[in-house]
Amino acid sequence: WSSCGIPTNSSDVTINPVTFQPVIASNVSVNSLTIASGTSLTLNSGFNLNVSNAIANEGTLTIKSNANLIQTNNVANTGMGLANIERDSSPLFRLDYTMWSSPVTGNQTLGGFSPLTSTNRFYEYDTTTNLYSAVSNGDAFSLAKGYLIRMPNTWVDYVVSPPSTPLSWTGTFTGKPNNGTITYTMSTAGTAYNAVGNPYPSTLNIDNFINGNSGNITGALYFWRKTNDATNLTSYSTCTTAGIAGGNAHPYSDDNFISVGQGFIVKATKTTLNFTNSMRVANNQNQFFKTKAVEKNRIWLNLSNNNNRVNQMMVAYMTGATQEVDPTIDGAYFNDSATALNSLIANEEFAIQGRSLPFDASDVVALAFKTDLGGNYTIAIDHADGLFANGQDVYLIDSKT
Repeated sequence: WSSCGIPTNSSDVTINPVTFQPVIASNVSVNSLTIASGTSLTLNSGFNLNVSNAIANEGTLTIKSNANLIQTNNVANTGMGLANIERDSSPLFRLDYTMWSSPVTGNQTLGGFSPLTSTNRFYEYDTTTNLYSAVSNGDAFSLAKGYLIRMPNTWVDYVVSPPSTPLSWTGTFTGKPNNGTITYTMSTAGTAYNAVGNPYPSTLNIDNFINGNSGNITGALYFWRKTNDATNLTSYSTCTTAGIAGGNAHPYSDDNFISVGQGFIVKATKTTLNFTNSMRVANNQNQFFKTKAVEKNRIWLNLSNNNNRVNQMMVAYMTGATQEVDPTIDGAYFNDSATALNSLIANEEFAIQGRSLPFDASDVVALAFKTDLGGNYTIAIDHADGLFANGQDVYLIDSKT
């Protein structure tokens, strides 16, 4: 690496057999990359490797968790070498699940990815029945498909007293890095919910992904966040171009990016789902690709029971929103729990609702609270931004009493 000096975005870089194999601990851009047999290249966590054209890999390419391999042009990667794409899960207990999606193409099986998970704890989403169904741990990852996989059976157990500490697990995807335009075929049967996932070894910009699939999906993404210490709570965080409303005490927290290896659920309006290189970004550089400024004034409300957050909803007064249903902005409630707080549009529950600008202080947003369990429930502001963080009063009116 050092023999050619610091590479630039016009460099055609070749990693040849030498005593020391390069480890990247900075942001690097090159034109093309060749990794010779018997050599290795490692990209450390927190950094980005941008390659304009193809990667020819006969050696070993390792991308650490929270690093990004981004390619610009729609070209196929070549070579018989392997890429190891690492990704840390959220801190979880043994009986908890993560929805994964592979950023590589190859023969890696679900069990090969998570060998210590019980063999009957691998699931796909059945669109027709609207339920998860077990799949064989010997099945290979399908491109751009999401799989619900339980933590390793040797992982830390959930203990109430003294409280145990959840831990992150590092999964390693092994194969050839995916690049270029990828099309996934969805099902419109039943409720039309499909488990899909980020197919690239880099993060995706959520706005770019949703807008790039306008007309193909309803516009909301649902991230599995439920843990087995949580009861009577919603299972998903809901995300649109307005932001994210967290599901419970373990929400999906990043409202700008879809992480590497992250699976999620969308509702299909057509059978085609598109992924393109233009959606790929490096989250540690906080890059955004928007054609115009978007004003957002948002308030997040939590519904809690006995100090446990049941679900979260959000209202956003923002550019492009109306008082009607806006497909890329409004996020319908997944309706996976009988207890929830949501807002209403045309008598339908929404976890995220966009409202038009300019802001009208007399505007009224109808809310819906429901539960099948007795008890004391609390509604409270979680956080706010825009004008709601700068002195705008908000009133909660109980129209019953």
